[in-house]
Order: sequence, then structure tokens, then C-alpha cells
Amino acid sequence: MSVLVHKLARDLWRLRGQALAIALVVASGVATYVIAHSTMQSLALTQREFYRDSRFADVFVALIRAPREIESVITAIDDVETVETRARAAALVDVPGFDDPVSAEVLSLPDPRKGLNRLYLRAGRLPASDREIAVNEAFAEAHDLHPGDRLRITLRGRQRQVTITGIALSAEFVYLVRPGDLFPDYKRYGVFWMAREPLDAAEGLDGAFNDLLLRLRPGADPRPVIERLDRVLAPYGSVGAIAREDQTSHRYLTDEIRQWEVQATILPAIFLGVAAFLLNVVMMRLLKQERSQVAVLRAFGYNRLEIGWHYLMLAGSIVLLGSALGVAVGGWLGAGMSRVYQEFFRYPYLHYVLSTRVIASGIAVSAGAALLGAATAVYRAARLPPAQGMRPEPPPRYRITRFETSRLRHWLSPATRMVVRNLMRQPLKSGLTVLGIAFSASILVVGGLMEDAIDYLVDVQFRQALRADLTVSFDDVKHESVVHELAAMPGVHRVEPMRAVAVRLQAGHRHERSAIQGLEPDGRLYRLLDADFRPVAIPDQGLMMTDMLAAKLGLQVGDTVRVEVLEGNRPTREVTLVGITHELTGTSAYMRRGALNRLLREGDVVTGAFLGVERSALPRLYRDIKSTPRIAGVMNRQVAIDSFTETMAGNMLIFGAVLLVLASTIAVGVVYNSMRVAFSERERELASLRVLGYTRFETGMILLGEIATLTLIALPIGGVIGWWLSALMVEASNSDLYRIPVVIEPQTYAYAASVILIASTLSSLLMIRFIRRMDLVSALKVPQ
Repeated sequence: MSVLVHKLARDLWRLRGQALAIALVVASGVATYVIAHSTMQSLALTQREFYRDSRFADVFVALIRAPREIESVITAIDDVETVETRARAAALVDVPGFDDPVSAEVLSLPDPRKGLNRLYLRAGRLPASDREIAVNEAFAEAHDLHPGDRLRITLRGRQRQVTITGIALSAEFVYLVRPGDLFPDYKRYGVFWMAREPLDAAEGLDGAFNDLLLRLRPGADPRPVIERLDRVLAPYGSVGAIAREDQTSHRYLTDEIRQWEVQATILPAIFLGVAAFLLNVVMMRLLKQERSQVAVLRAFGYNRLEIGWHYLMLAGSIVLLGSALGVAVGGWLGAGMSRVYQEFFRYPYLHYVLSTRVIASGIAVSAGAALLGAATAVYRAARLPPAQGMRPEPPPRYRITRFETSRLRHWLSPATRMVVRNLMRQPLKSGLTVLGIAFSASILVVGGLMEDAIDYLVDVQFRQALRADLTVSFDDVKHESVVHELAAMPGVHRVEPMRAVAVRLQAGHRHERSAIQGLEPDGRLYRLLDADFRPVAIPDQGLMMTDMLAAKLGLQVGDTVRVEVLEGNRPTREVTLVGITHELTGTSAYMRRGALNRLLREGDVVTGAFLGVERSALPRLYRDIKSTPRIAGVMNRQVAIDSFTETMAGNMLIFGAVLLVLASTIAVGVVYNSMRVAFSERERELASLRVLGYTRFETGMILLGEIATLTLIALPIGGVIGWWLSALMVEASNSDLYRIPVVIEPQTYAYAASVILIASTLSSLLMIRFIRRMDLVSALKVPQ
């Protein structure tokens, strides 16, 4: 074993505390990188495989009724490979032992000859008769349903009892959410599958269809196909075809993968940047202490390359230890996150993949960042001439600072003056320490962002904007007189009707599919909000839309927008944009209901209503709703909030807990290394103070006072950096489906500060132990 190898082992053992702290920071960065990339790749791989196995469609169309003969015309469209028609219906479901109204989407079974959107059977068999159904797995689990159980469903006002023959999963409903909702509610919304003939008979679709799936040739652009398809199906009540990228389940899954991409970029960069900083500080201090040893090695014939390689191996050993630990922990946590996602996104399987590429790239990125931090120190060691290294390093040149000439110093104790003087004389070192601690705090702030932001989103959407206890939707357009029937139901104290219509909005060359909701002018159960989340009134005429939709269309108040209605007679109108609303979900447009009905040249019609309800009357009201055939769906506001808490919040808390552990590791690593380096640099000074009569407590307070001061300065800076990083992540993660607000509550800042202060306290206890065990004779012999 060579001399340099012996020296490497001795240095690692002597620096074992600092080396372990840095290795843990490196491990945190690598673990974050591995978790994010492996989870992202696993979701994407499972998505591709499930889509391939189920022959997931490329284009989706919903319409009112079209003859099956039109299928040949659609097949002739360029780039269309497979056409599959099907039946779709809305149903109310009576689940034994469950009082709340339950709605479901009923689909005909996939055509076995074409096999688009094939089902994955978990249990049982596919239905064959008119009294049999298959149900989606999430709904079955929520109600503990099994093959052989019976349900009562209402289709087109007619009730029938059906038997469950199978439990199934579909690529079309990986993320199952009721239209118009933001969060899944598996107890109150499901997807059922029936044989084609009985569903056709129930919906009056003999020889016809009301839903269509297309499979395109590989690499085909869906846009020209959709344009041609819309022209063909316009006479049959089509609301416009959508590509796979706009299909609800696919969009939610794609957004989730995109968010992991953002986290895989930002968070590891912070962790590894801090690791590079720590390595630089430790290596600089080590080489300062070993200045004479480096000179002796040079004098004995070791060249610059050998010495530089030795110190790079020292830094590399620390990085290798941290990388190995990070890969192991990241793989374990990544597999756990994948299992969580298998429950959240309803996959029949989820292949967790920790690829060699992810491992290699994680180690390479961490090694590059950390060794870059050590490069400056290693370069100085290699360049040090032997004769110069034999002499002690020249003492630093100090000058009188403003503090030492100010009156403030007279009010401070000698120990406090020493603390302030040392910090002011080394501003670069102090600033870097503050920055390292600040980044530790910032990661904790980012970890609390999602919980704060989602709480705020729920408050805005479900307490300030939507204030209705129940939102009901009808199976078709109804006359306004239906409102009186709703008002007469038990416990209903307010009813506000609404009219929703699917439209295509166009401004110049830009166009977007959306919906116009017609609301009551004096509505209190659904309110539009401005940028400050204050209620705004709906003008008598003209159109209002969300700021996101206006930005996508490039519109400002006063501009004219072309409205192409996608229902009924499909009229086209020119409407003036008269206001902008601010919402955190969706991209909708709004008008007064009366103005919208006049625009459509319809009578006084509605498609749904917002209800204010006495909570105590809900059981009786639910019974009446279940017996009202025209009601196709019911959304309970409080249930929607609770459903979110049970599903999405749980996933975020798991990731937040992982981030907390990793961020706390950084905090301990930064604070401990800062204290350890400060102790090494000032060991002779502290020993001199002990000889001069200062107690252990007094000398300890000088050292700990410096770190405490830097920590207190770093905390507000960390809060600012945390807010900035949160804004960066939010900007990269936002989509049409929802916008996460940059809202960080005071308790999140307090929590981050508490973790940093606890880490500082624990590190201080270790430093006190070092001070108590300090050998004064050896410390005073250290050359300065």
C-alpha cells in the first residue's frame, strides 16, 4: 500500500464526522434524483405498456346519435386505421347500504373484432345478458362489491336490477374523475360496461351509436383527422372530436409525469449544489492544515498530478459513499412511491424501473457537482511550491471595521465583540455559510408548498367560488320550470339554475374548446372572482372568461371573440369579452343565463342547478333525487373536499415526509460542517482564551455565537429563496386542468425555521463535546 493510500485512509478517518455529513447531503441529492427519475420513468413505461396492451384509442368523439352506416365514411379518412362505434349512457345507481346518490357512466363492451380500449379483468367475466354489468375496480373497492353482487341502476328514467359479473380496469379511466370534478370520488362515481345490444335498446340506439373511437396509423397527426371528422359528424350532434392528449385521464397522468420532471431538475440541483459548497469548504480547510505535508510530499518527489489525484480521491471517496447510499435509499423510496401511484392511478400493474442509466447519471451528476466544489482546493494544493509550503501561511491582514469604532461595541460583552468582529472580517466565508443554511431552509419551505397551496385552492374553489351544497346536472336540456320541483324537495332553501353549453372559441388564428356557463345575475351559490378573489357581477350582455383562457386566446377586455356552439343547431356568434375572472381550475367562459339562452335562440332552459341545502335534510333529499329520473348526477361540495383529503392529500403528505427527511439531512450537514470547520480554524484561539482564564462555557459561546448569528440571518433569506423556488416549480407545473397558487402559510416558514434551529442545537451539543475534550497543549502547538 503506497504512502498516499495510507494518508487517504488516515484523512478519511480523521474527518469521519464531516465526511459522513457531506456524504449524507450527497445521498439526499442522489436519492431525490433517483426517486424523481425512476418514478417518472416507471409511470411513463407503465402508461406505454398499458396503452399498447389495451389498444388505447387516439381520437375520441361524443355525439347525440349517428347511423352506423356513417362508419364507412369515417374509415375512408386518411390515416384512420381502426374505427369503433359504441354506446354511452349516464346512469343513477342505487348501492345497497349507501344513501348518497351515485352516478355512473355506462359504456358498451369493446368490440372483440377491433378491440379498442380493451378491458383488463381483475375478477369474474364480461357481461353477456341485458341484466349483467362489469364495474371499474376503484368503485368496486369503495363499496366492497364482488362478482355476483346486485345493483339497481336507472337508465333513461327506467330502473333495472343488474348483476355484477366482473371487476375491470380500462386505460380510458386510469385517473377516474367525474366530468366537472377536480378530484376522484370512487364512492359516488363509477364506470360500468354492458353488452352492446341491451345498452343500445336502453338508449334508443338500434342501428346507431353515440360514441366513437379511432385508432390512427403510427406517426399520424391527429389534427387533420379531427378537422375532417368534425365536418362529417357535425349533423349528428358531435361536440367535437378530441385527441388522446386532451382526454381527461391521459392529461392528468401526463401532467403528473411532467411535474416529476420538474422536481427531478430543481430539487437535486439544490442538494448537490450544497454538497459542492460543503466539499469546497472542507477541502480548503484540510489543505490549509496540511500545507506543510503537501510541501514535504513535493520535496520527496511526488508530482503535482499525484498530489492532486490524492485529494480528488479523498473528495471522490466521500461522494462515492453518498452516491451508493443515495441510490439504495432512492430506489427503496422510489419503489414505495410507485406502489402509491398504482393505487392513485388505476393501473392493473406498475413496473418499477430503476435503470442503470438513472443510477449512472445520478452518480455522475453528484460526482461532477461535488468534485467541482473540490476542484479549487485541489488545484491550489497541486500548485503549491515546496519551499513556500514549508513556511507557515502568512497571517491574514485585518483592518479596523466600522463596528470597532462605533458606540455599539461599548454595550456588548467582549465575547460578543469577538463574534461580530470575526464575522465582519470574513464576509465571504460568512456569506457562504449563510447561503448553505438558507438553501436548507428553502427546501423545507418547498416541501410545505403543496399542502398550503392545495388548501388554498380548495378554499378558493369550494368555499369562495362554489358555495352550493349540492350541484345537480340533468340528463338533457330542461325547461326552467324544473327549478320549482327542485325547490320543493326537502331541505332545499335556495336554487340557482344554470345552463352549460360546449363551444369552440376563436380569436384570430387561435382557438380553444371550452364551455360557456350561464349563471344567474344575483347568484350566491356560484360566484365569479377577480384577481384578488373578490366577487364580481356578471354584466347584462357579453362574455366573461378565466384569465388562463383569455391568455391562451390572446384576448383583452373589449375584444371580440367568435363563439361556435357545438350542440343543437351549432350556431356561430360574435360576442364581446366584457370581463376577466380568476380561477385556479379549468378554462371556462361565463354569461348571464338569459343572455346565453338568447344567444342560442332557445327558450328559458337549464342543464343543471346549484342547491343550498340543510345538512340535516340530506338523507330525505337523496331519496327524492334517486327517484327523479331526469337528474343524471349530483356533486356534494363537502364530499368533494373530503374525497380530496382521502386521495391526493395522502400522496402529497408521503412525498412531503420524504422531502422533510432529506431536507433535514441537508440542514444537519450544513450546520454541523460549518461548526466543525469554524472549530478547526479557531481551535488555537479558543485554547488561548482558555489559558487566559475564559471558562469552557465562555469559549463555547464565542464559537456557537457565530453559528447562531449566521443561522438567524439565514432563516429569512431561506424563506425568500424557498418562495422563489416554489414559484419556479409552480410555473413549470401549471396546466389547463389546475393552477397551483404560490401560497406559503406562516406555519410553513415557522416549521422550516424550527427544523433548522433543532439541527443547529444538535450540532451545538456536539461542538460543546469537542470543546470540553480540547487538548490545550496540542491546540497551542498548531502552526498558524
